[in-house]
Amino acid sequence: MMGGRTLYCDGVIFALIDNDQLYIKVDAATLPQFLAAGSSLFAPYKDQPGKTMNYARLPDDAMDGRAAMLAWATLGVEAGMRAKAKKPAATTRVTKRKVVNTRPTKQSNKQTKAKPERKLAPKPKSKAT
Repeated sequence: MMGGRTLYCDGVIFALIDNDQLYIKVDAATLPQFLAAGSSLFAPYKDQPGKTMNYARLPDDAMDGRAAMLAWATLGVEAGMRAKAKKPAATTRVTKRKVVNTRPTKQSNKQTKAKPERKLAPKPKSKAT
């Protein structure tokens, strides 16, 4: 990702810290509240200033007290849970010599066919002397 830190709640990413700034996870439901409070979106790519991620800078008034911070953080946890619910669950299957993650990759809207599994060559037998 980048050189920042991510914050989790119950296995869900709800915030990140980058350059001593706290950014809270946003989605279509919560973004208007952050923008109304004067927040800006997280733009991690210096060479692409218009490209942003779904995280908004913590509003200044959130530092006024615990209740204010909790309210904003709760919005981030809720957005993170909604984002996680949209992703398909990962399944893992174990074969003799490898672990295969079967989570679908994010590609175009076309249905992709699973690639056939490669067969591994058998292990060479050691010579007994």
